Amino acid sequence: MGEIKTIWLWFDNKENHKIHPASVIALKILLLTGVRSGSLRLAEWNEFDFDNNLWTIPVDHLKLRISQPRQPQKIHLTELTKKLFFELKELSGCKFALPGKDQSKPILKDSLARTAIRTQGRIENIEPWTPHDLRRTFSTQLNNLGVDTGIVEKCLGHKLPAIMATYNKSEHLPERAKALELWADKIGMLVTNDNVIPFRKVG
Repeated sequence: MGEIKTIWLWFDNKENHKIHPASVIALKILLLTGVRSGSLRLAEWNEFDFDNNLWTIPVDHLKLRISQPRQPQKIHLTELTKKLFFELKELSGCKFALPGKDQSKPILKDSLARTAIRTQGRIENIEPWTPHDLRRTFSTQLNNLGVDTGIVEKCLGHKLPAIMATYNKSEHLPERAKALELWADKIGMLVTNDNVIPFRKVG
């Protein structure tokens, strides 16, 4: 958890880097939601129901195994996650949450990975990391918080093991919402700090 705090606060101190704000926000959203970076990269504003705290990711924006049911993935939006999306919307100006230079298209496939690479060697005591590591961190920390493993797998959009899937067809949206709220509260408490640590600047 200490690494999460260090990276988050490093990003928050704009004197540390010249990384585009949308990329910073996107990485925070990945950490808070556990979604794949591809789903966020392709996200369009019509997928979001902010009044009902819901993001419905369409099937064609998901990475599904052949054996997985082809159905949209629903993501509960916490207040912290919505705040970040509202900040992203102010920067967007088109149908994509993360537009590229050509706003008729989303950002390039490797954009967020390149953002992570730009931090390497710049944040003290932090090993190299990738956007997918944020998804693994999400999974690990939800399990550490005592969230049922099956709920964590549902949050990640994974298919449950065959025997569990046979007898459990529920999407467990209330339980998943509770898990995401618990995680957002944990992150919120972790990064609420006025003493932002100074690090070397990213060129």
